[in-house]
Amino acid sequence: MIDKYLSAEFKNETYSNMYENSCKKRRFLFLQGPHGSFFKKLFHKLQELGFPSYCICFNGGDAVDKPFTHNTFYFFKPHEYFSIYLRKIIENKQITDLFLYGDKRYYHTTAIELCKKLKIKIWVFEEGYFRPGYITLEENGVNGSSNIPSIFNDISSEFVSDADSNKVKDITADAENILKCPMKTRIKTTIVNYLGLWFLYPLFPFYKWHRDKGFTAEIFGWFKRKCTDIIVKNADLTLADKLSRFDYFAFPLQLSSDAQIKCASSFRDVSESVEKVIFSFSNHANKNDHLVIKLHPLDNSFFNYRKFVNNLSKVFNIESRIHFISNTNSNSFIENCKGTVVINSTMGIISLYNFKPTITLGNAIYANSGLAVSAVSNGIFNEEILNNFWKHPVFPNRQCIEKFFRILRNNAILPGNFYTDEGIEQTIGEVLQKISIGGIKNCHILSSGIRRIPNIDVFLSKISKECVIGWGQKKTSFKAMKYASKHNLPYYALEDGFVKSLSQGRWKEQEIIFSLIIDRQGIYYNSAAPSELESIICDTVNSENFEQYSSQGAKLISLTTSNNIVKFNVRSYTSENGSSIKIVATDSSVLLIDQTFGDSSVILGNASKETFDQMLSDAISKYGPDNVFVKIHPNVINRKAKGYFSLHRLRQSKVHIISSDVNTAQLLKIFKNVYVVTSGTGYEALMAGCHVTCYGEPFYSGYGLTEDKKTSTQIRRIKKLNRPLTIELLAYAIFYRYSIFIDPVLKKQISPVDSIKIIISMLK
Repeated sequence: MIDKYLSAEFKNETYSNMYENSCKKRRFLFLQGPHGSFFKKLFHKLQELGFPSYCICFNGGDAVDKPFTHNTFYFFKPHEYFSIYLRKIIENKQITDLFLYGDKRYYHTTAIELCKKLKIKIWVFEEGYFRPGYITLEENGVNGSSNIPSIFNDISSEFVSDADSNKVKDITADAENILKCPMKTRIKTTIVNYLGLWFLYPLFPFYKWHRDKGFTAEIFGWFKRKCTDIIVKNADLTLADKLSRFDYFAFPLQLSSDAQIKCASSFRDVSESVEKVIFSFSNHANKNDHLVIKLHPLDNSFFNYRKFVNNLSKVFNIESRIHFISNTNSNSFIENCKGTVVINSTMGIISLYNFKPTITLGNAIYANSGLAVSAVSNGIFNEEILNNFWKHPVFPNRQCIEKFFRILRNNAILPGNFYTDEGIEQTIGEVLQKISIGGIKNCHILSSGIRRIPNIDVFLSKISKECVIGWGQKKTSFKAMKYASKHNLPYYALEDGFVKSLSQGRWKEQEIIFSLIIDRQGIYYNSAAPSELESIICDTVNSENFEQYSSQGAKLISLTTSNNIVKFNVRSYTSENGSSIKIVATDSSVLLIDQTFGDSSVILGNASKETFDQMLSDAISKYGPDNVFVKIHPNVINRKAKGYFSLHRLRQSKVHIISSDVNTAQLLKIFKNVYVVTSGTGYEALMAGCHVTCYGEPFYSGYGLTEDKKTSTQIRRIKKLNRPLTIELLAYAIFYRYSIFIDPVLKKQISPVDSIKIIISMLK
């Protein structure tokens, strides 16, 4: 896990700086998007959720499709200035995430190169690899830059085993939620975009168009295509009826302006591929086989493919076996064919989905073992492979197909579309989930303090239903709890994790948060009522897998204690600072833990100031003042809070006062006896092997792990356990089941072991 952060991508940046920068609030920048209002609506949704968002318009079409706000910028200069312009915006606005549509446009390739250097997340949209009903969203790139092939090769066939089938998303599971997107809706959004580009062109005179033709030709091209479709409609319908009567290979064409033709194939344009395919078919296909070439539904070029195909078929004397069609259902076109020839079109994926032999003439994400045959050798189209395909088409492997589509669904495609209102709404919900903001959209957060928590969206990313989030069960959360009750919503209590953070200097200065907890029943420090932690502990102890859980808990305890990991870790706690603790303790010594005055865990843990007084008196009576050591709370040391122990009384009692800000884990290795009221240090002391005496009722008391002065929780906590609770099982329940650990750099939830290893590496 740790090694990935030391890769070349991060070699010029220290570990500490990576994580300090990761605590910045996420800020999104939009470049060019699909035609229509998708980017505008996603922009407003992010703003609504509290994430500052910005966008850049490059032409009049962008200006029409993008929001008109003070966060919208307009790039009027020649494209050579774009890199400098973009860098200024990224630095001034502290951008963390970039959205763009397609990764081969000039402005986008420039932006991707720059953002990779600046460690900014790059989210690339495209039309769905699998259509209709899906869009594509991948990190860093799509198609030729996609990581789908490497994932396919890395994951063994066991990925699709029965044990895993319920853990991953499947395309077939989305069938009921697929929304239609009429072609006329997409064409309408394109025309509106082009009109904006046309009328506002004087404002963007240096705009670099990414298509082969100018936008004027594009508009006239659409008019020509519409007229042509009307003329050939009857002929296409007749041909469509005949397709089922003979064996044919399908050859769906792509757009010559498609970046995948230019960047991921050895053809200069689509017409060259048509010539190569017809020549190969005429010489090597069975005499009874036919070839049906289908025009791309969005092709509005002035090139007459129908005439071109007819002329070639006459040249090779196979006009009765070559057919051209422009209007037909793509799915039925593939379903009835004998095999499919593509350059790298997404129609190849449709072909695999229908279990058809498929060959790619260019580089494609699905040209892999067990999937499509690749006619590319050393990056160049190999005619011999295509020649052999006509008589010996290779069927894909069903297990490989299933694996590929599961990988595709889990890593690259999302249900929805860019053009209809319903499709956009569905897509936005899926996008937010993909970028780890999905959960927060379900949360009502009344506290501005919670919203300011770094990476709060990552911590809440798995919240799947509407709820109210508040901070524990403290006074500050009463408003949230009242709101939840009024609106009949569940209240979820957010609190610090048990290995929460790492600070770069003094207490909580430049704090990097790695862990929080969410309790859906109560809160762990309220002894008067059950909490989700109590339920988790019960499930863990009573599970048939308790031995496995115990082993994992033991490894985690060893990892934390051997590396002096505590709840709040501070980088100034180096080994040399730790060795400066000049405390000599014996078996006859005891360590007392103070807490901040008014701590909710004290109030809700069946304790009070008098409890601390009693704890001090008992310690002095049993061990003598010379053997009593009192650890003052760090916030008291830093004068941020008041403690329960009076320093005046402690001095009068002649006990030892530990008032330096030291690492508690190192301190616990010195003592065998620890007295606490409700402090979490008592839990750390249990992991360190200390004998712990509790004067209040913290979450770890009442299970037989501690010596308890108060026992009101014992019956409730123990009666449901089938076997005794051990510290190893408690550690597993707390860290693996109750806590949420994240990687603040990768912006995702990770295991407690991986998160703690990151903290350890940063402390070195």
